[in-house]
Amino acid sequence: MTGDVGGVRWTYRSWLLPWIQLALAGGFAASRSPALPVLLCVAALAAVPFRPGPLPHRRWTSWTVLAVCGLWWGASAVSGSAIQGYYQLLRIGGWCLVLLGALQILSLGRGGSVVLVAWCSLGASWLFAGRWGATGTVVLVAQAVLAVESIRRIDAPVGALGRVVARWCLVFAILAGVVALQRAWRGSWSWNSPARWGDSAHRIRGFSVVSRLGTFGPWYRPDREGEVALRVWTARPPGLLKGMVQDLYSKGSWVAGNHAGWRSYERMHLDFGQFCRDLSDPAAPLAWASSPDDRVPVLFAPGGTGCVGVVADSLKLSTEGVFLPPSVGVSRGWFWYGRDPVDTLVHANDLKVSPALHGLLDSAWMEIGESVARLPGPARLDSLGRWFAKGFRYDLDVPMDGSDEPLRGFFRHRRGYCEYFATAAVLLLRRSGIPARYATGFSDPEPVAGGKWWLYRQGDAHAWVEWLPPGGNWTVFDPTPPDLGPEPDRGAWERLTERVNGWARRAWHVVRDGIWRESLDAWQARLESAPWTAWIPGLAALAAGAWLLVRRKGVDRAGHGAWERELARTESLLRRRGHLRLPGETVGAFLARLPPDADRRAVERLRAYQRERWRLQ
Repeated sequence: MTGDVGGVRWTYRSWLLPWIQLALAGGFAASRSPALPVLLCVAALAAVPFRPGPLPHRRWTSWTVLAVCGLWWGASAVSGSAIQGYYQLLRIGGWCLVLLGALQILSLGRGGSVVLVAWCSLGASWLFAGRWGATGTVVLVAQAVLAVESIRRIDAPVGALGRVVARWCLVFAILAGVVALQRAWRGSWSWNSPARWGDSAHRIRGFSVVSRLGTFGPWYRPDREGEVALRVWTARPPGLLKGMVQDLYSKGSWVAGNHAGWRSYERMHLDFGQFCRDLSDPAAPLAWASSPDDRVPVLFAPGGTGCVGVVADSLKLSTEGVFLPPSVGVSRGWFWYGRDPVDTLVHANDLKVSPALHGLLDSAWMEIGESVARLPGPARLDSLGRWFAKGFRYDLDVPMDGSDEPLRGFFRHRRGYCEYFATAAVLLLRRSGIPARYATGFSDPEPVAGGKWWLYRQGDAHAWVEWLPPGGNWTVFDPTPPDLGPEPDRGAWERLTERVNGWARRAWHVVRDGIWRESLDAWQARLESAPWTAWIPGLAALAAGAWLLVRRKGVDRAGHGAWERELARTESLLRRRGHLRLPGETVGAFLARLPPDADRRAVERLRAYQRERWRLQ
């Protein structure tokens, strides 16, 4: 099928290969997508074989597609979670490329570009390939081959050696990129699927109201230790982030006492409600935290935090400073604001020890030193820490003795991990008369970007002790000996992807929840409170500026500058058709040697340039 529209012949050779490329990309994009972009893409592809020739290309159509896709992504991201917002960026970005490629196909030969169709198709396939597993990778390679073939068919004044080098560089770059992505994501074929942005595999576990010693081992997975659990942006090192506090121990199980009650927010900071323990006027935010798991089991914060901020109307807050998140999740992260210097509340469970453990704990104190149990609190904790460090070792494999009390096996075999050390220390302190409780959270963050933000990984989950010295506040004591195992070696690509992901989350947080909104609200309040007469000078200045701008553009449009730019655009259009003006060749000579089937619009522009050029001189 051929045709002649606007002086451009349209043949199978001109549209079939780009049509196949865009059809492959559109097939990926059509999976579970809104009906409107699917119908638009299908209409464009279906119209190409039946049209006698291409439509003229208009730039405003491409800008319209970009604007609509941007609004689409913004609306969907604001209404959904942060995880959905990231994935929407991929999905809507792929659709944007598909629609731009469809516009290019409809105008091939009249402003459309075969190269842009190839790259739009390849980019859209790359964004959607993760949903199709290994099939997506096969299609990516096929798109790479089709892109190379498109470039080879361009009748442009490029040397044969240059075309060969460009084709092979493109092939190697695309294939190397596909292999690098597959290896970087640990062999997973679904690198950009929603699973990578926070499915059940990325859930933070182990922070419930009830926890039992020994349950960590069965679900422990070394391959998940490196997964990011939390990101914290703060100017000061965050250290320990407390999650759950439990005070009642019985037969190997810790239970949090019923000391939590529902609280409504004290005030609003942006969209975030501030939920406080005792502070009535918190300072500026100390940190903002985010997690790939938007339904975290607890709002992790440093011990003694006075207030947290989260997008919710109410949440549960315990007397131990545990902030339980709302059921809707915390996709927009959470702030913490101040640290309460007074935290001295003691419950009956903070001194409670089961009578069945008295003999075991008394034997341990006799081994440490019977007189140590009568020393002041800090000295007693120092002796207890040295006893653990000398006689016990850190080990994730703790033998079970078959009894209903896991601590007996821990004391017998002298090895365990943080849960065992913290539990033993809490009960030993209580037996000696010091109030203590069991706390879990995250420790030892990794600084990123020079300490501007910090990473907590799944392997940084930890358990420690909180104890109350006489006349003081609840204080942290960590009895667990250090784990001297080798640090995992993370490749450069993994570190880069973690940084990019963190920067993307921070950038989206600034756009969505940034402090700039407070300034905007303040200006809006000023404008609303200003009398109507204050608008007159501003409107007059705005009208004068607009008039000057229009006049300047009119003068420029009548001058040489506008026509020089028009000449450059016309030469670029003819160059894509294979017609190149030689160095030093005049426009008149170039016009004289153009073939009769040259683009009529370009010829008319060159003639108009000739007329205006001589008129303006």
